Amino acid sequence: VNLTACAEGPVSLKLAANSVSNGADGPLAAYTSPVVFTVDKTAPVVSSATTTAPALTNAATVDYTVTFVEAVTDFTAADVTNSGTATGCVPSVTAVSQLVYTVTFASCSDGTVGVKIAASAVADIATNAGPTAAFAGTAAVTLDRAAATIASAPATAGANTKTSPVAFVVTFAEGVTGFTAADLSTTGTATGCVPSVTPVSATVYNVTVTGCSDGTIGLRVAAGSVTDLAGNASPATEYLSTTTKLDTVSPAAPIVTSSVAERTNTLPITATSREQLDELYRTLSTHPLVSIVL
Repeated sequence: VNLTACAEGPVSLKLAANSVSNGADGPLAAYTSPVVFTVDKTAPVVSSATTTAPALTNAATVDYTVTFVEAVTDFTAADVTNSGTATGCVPSVTAVSQLVYTVTFASCSDGTVGVKIAASAVADIATNAGPTAAFAGTAAVTLDRAAATIASAPATAGANTKTSPVAFVVTFAEGVTGFTAADLSTTGTATGCVPSVTPVSATVYNVTVTGCSDGTIGLRVAAGSVTDLAGNASPATEYLSTTTKLDTVSPAAPIVTSSVAERTNTLPITATSREQLDELYRTLSTHPLVSIVL
């Protein structure tokens, strides 16, 4: 018996009652055979491509679980590429069953990683090639193996200050965790400095330095003292901030000298420092009988 033009689905044979004769008509009742075969003309498709990896990681490899809607054969690494932005990825394929496969990506650069399967890469049990179009899964994993850097760490007072404690704002280029006073020391000529850290966000931290003597003050952040959100120890090398100068001593009284006799109406005055000049100007400029010419 040859069957043609069958639709998809199970196929069996049915023999009508009394349809044949061998001296007597038969069979006495209609006969239906068990299912002989199933017609399948549909290409296999990918049901899902999922991962248990963190969305952001510094891992050396990334695994995806690829599931087909029906059993397939011939699924190999040659059928897989990366759907994300990472370059240099080398895929491998391990069969869990004829439905489920593990795809592992290794040697990827930093960037996103996902599964892309070529069209007609596999065949189902009925030998239909599939998927009919390339499957591109979501690049759900971002690889980041670069240490976080410090973008800036200025003193809020600028290059000079007379106020203690001295404040700095440390800003990382990306979010970090574990930044504490133990990660800090000070640079410069001031002594006795004790830093403390107050987090503002994952990227911004306020640093307060107390107990300093007069002198220059900067911050030193130890290499590998914090961890970025992908797990990289950061910064890669020691970081040194610019310095500010702490000067809490008021200027000495100006030294006044005169080159003319006391009876003159004009009195030249010499100041030996900018601080003395400023103090002299503030003192004399408010006197009603004094006119100052600089």
